[in-house]
Amino acid sequence: MAAFDEIPDEVVLLILSAVFASFRTEYLDIVADTGWDRRAYKYIPPLTHVCRRWRTISLNYPFFWNDIEVVSVHSEATLETLLERAGEFVPLNVRAYSNLTRSKPIFLPTWLQGIFREDRYRERVRSWDFGFGSGSSSSFDGVLRELDVRVDGERDEAERDEADSDEAESDGADCADTDRYTLELRKPWSQLEYLRIEFEKSPLYHWRSNIFRGPEWYPEFPLRLLAHMPNLVRLDLILCSLKFVDDVKTPLPPLNVKELSIRANTRMEMKVLETMSGSLESLELCGPVYLGALPDYRVDIQYPDYYEDEEGNGEHDEEVEDEGDDEDEGNTRPQPVIDAPLYSAVQRPNYLACNVSERSTASRR
Repeated sequence: MAAFDEIPDEVVLLILSAVFASFRTEYLDIVADTGWDRRAYKYIPPLTHVCRRWRTISLNYPFFWNDIEVVSVHSEATLETLLERAGEFVPLNVRAYSNLTRSKPIFLPTWLQGIFREDRYRERVRSWDFGFGSGSSSSFDGVLRELDVRVDGERDEAERDEADSDEAESDGADCADTDRYTLELRKPWSQLEYLRIEFEKSPLYHWRSNIFRGPEWYPEFPLRLLAHMPNLVRLDLILCSLKFVDDVKTPLPPLNVKELSIRANTRMEMKVLETMSGSLESLELCGPVYLGALPDYRVDIQYPDYYEDEEGNGEHDEEVEDEGDDEDEGNTRPQPVIDAPLYSAVQRPNYLACNVSERSTASRR
């Protein structure tokens, strides 16, 4: 430690900056792959308060303080402190936490909106996590690179029956019950690269126990929304799906989405994947996703192979490969043709794996 103590703080800070930047990038990649969004590195600052030197270093490293979580209406002073320590140049990642967005999503604190509508902060916000309907994203549509939105999807039976009735009358219309959620997305999100939409309190949250039932009701967002996001590369949908709406007057421009993940037992039109096929490289379907109008036309689903070792302990294979034709052709479900440059079929040991690749063939039995 004596040799370490002789190193100037400026040099230690440079070393720490390089290591931390690498760690942060790797950690966020893990978050993106698993969907687990608790940021472990936010606990680093308290650990650096073990001595005067580490405190000096931590207070002078702005990337320790640019991930901001607003957890209550009493966080104004804390927010100002974090903004001060984050300096004037680093990007800001902001989460308006659950008790502000779920119970009363349209009433974000005015002081929070006011601070981030100042140019010196607004132009630095790169990631914004909020509840639909809050109106809080309206100032960031030209600067955000990551957007994480949550929707309270609970509806009573009367609303659900009414929506089903409306859909039966007009299959070509936009999903009316999601219009109120998509108003804030109908903007020119010119810099947005990652979009995650999650419905909470959806009708089917114990989907594993209902795995062989038909597709449940989930909100469908118009695919046309992506036309406002020319640089969008990754799209994650949790307990919701996409709906293709044809518009002859305004053709859908080419999309740039390379990674698509849908986690729901839902139905999705094959036209959605066909429209995205020009850019789609990775497709992740966690749960049965029915493609097309008929319930029996669906992406084939397999459980990871299960076996017991010599001691009788059950284990799962880490990989499940598509072996091509099933030995029992009578039980083979139809596979869709996806004309896309897919470089990875889906494999999640913790989820059901679906075999979707360029080798897939379409058939009707």
